[in-house]
Amino acid sequence: QLYPGDETNRRYLVSVVPPAGSQVQAVFEREVQVGIGGAEVLQALTLERRIAVTGFAEQQNGDPVADAPIEARPSSLFRQGLGQEAQETRVAELPVATGTTDASGGFLLWLDRDLVGVTASYDIDVTPPTYSGAPSWSFEDVAIPVSGDIGRRTLPEASFARATVRDARGNAVPEAE
Repeated sequence: QLYPGDETNRRYLVSVVPPAGSQVQAVFEREVQVGIGGAEVLQALTLERRIAVTGFAEQQNGDPVADAPIEARPSSLFRQGLGQEAQETRVAELPVATGTTDASGGFLLWLDRDLVGVTASYDIDVTPPTYSGAPSWSFEDVAIPVSGDIGRRTLPEASFARATVRDARGNAVPEAE
């Protein structure tokens, strides 16, 4: 509930964060006036449309990365460049945009072009199924082109590492993951 003004309108700053899969963009600290009565006490707040970001994930040999979960979050470089703690906090509270690649490696994510008044870039994480032999990978600081198509993204070749997990005393920890 908001308090209307008496002789004049009161002004509030409104932030709206839609769910990650929504096609409408987040809004931060948009000024809204609350009138002094009548049927239209609040003015309308119109949200812009998010950008449909598309791309393809492929392995080094050109095979598609199928059925892989994709996550996009504002990039580390973007967040570091904000400079204001309040902006960093707002961006950190945004839900992670998620999707899954199709059989051809294609994916679609709905992303905000601008966050807190700044053009955003994203870290896009790909987590291929274990059976694919492809590694999990993050494409860092991806800018959104006007078309929304970020093109083909190639994961590096997988490498395998083997080690023994030990506790603080040097004893092997069986069945550790």
